[in-house]
Amino acid sequence: MDVALRAHAGTEQRWETLSSQAARLNHMDKHLRQVLDNLAAQGLAFRVDPVRARTAWPEGCTVRFYAPEDVADEAS
Repeated sequence: MDVALRAHAGTEQRWETLSSQAARLNHMDKHLRQVLDNLAAQGLAFRVDPVRARTAWPEGCTVRFYAPEDVADEAS
């Protein structure tokens, strides 16, 4: 799941797309959220819509993905 999500670097993806991808990989939404949490902790995933939500990865959200080199460039 981690590798599949990292492949979205440089794009924005809707929750529905990510959830479908997780299901095809035999993962549940809770697993998707766990991987997104890990990627977010590394600066590689960021929820862009909605700006405010009760949970980090609500259904219907849009997620922006970054590559590790994008994050490293920002840190320098």
